Amino acid sequence: MSKTQLSSSEIQDLINKYNSELKKLQYQVDEVIYTIRELERMLVSVEGREKEALSKLHSKKEKPVKLKSAKKRGRPRKVISVTDTSASTKTTKKGYKLSKWDEMVIEGIKTSGKVLLTSELVDFAIKKSKKQGSAVNEEEAKNRVVRSLQKLVNRRHDLAKVKYRGKGFAYALPEWVNARGTLDKQFSRKK
Repeated sequence: MSKTQLSSSEIQDLINKYNSELKKLQYQVDEVIYTIRELERMLVSVEGREKEALSKLHSKKEKPVKLKSAKKRGRPRKVISVTDTSASTKTTKKGYKLSKWDEMVIEGIKTSGKVLLTSELVDFAIKKSKKQGSAVNEEEAKNRVVRSLQKLVNRRHDLAKVKYRGKGFAYALPEWVNARGTLDKQFSRKK
């Protein structure tokens, strides 16, 4: 079996193809997450209607019937009051500690005062890691920043995804985005 030699343009075509596939897969993941959220909302409203119907039905009878609530998988989230200052570690209202990479991503956006691209956040994280004495390579930093962005945008909503003229998205703090989902001009990128 002979080895096939690829030209630089063929290699670039393969890179573009794989990047395109990756974007398609990320889009599908976002769509699945959105669908799951919508189904969970529907489930809550259906359960509410069923409980109302059962309570009306059982109110006519003499014996009260206990309703079982649907059990969720995993440990329940810890509820933290906003006035609780006794916690020595940095926790959030959502109930669990942010990783150092999550904090780096948020810090990068806050310190810049404008929306940032993934590549800029990766550069910020690499510089910050070097300053802290735990240098990481670009591949590892990119993987961790992308995972943090996915968690902070899609699951926790600590960051907002905004459209960017070019490839991909830029990331902003939620308070920088108005109710219509558009970015306030003071936080936009200068060209």
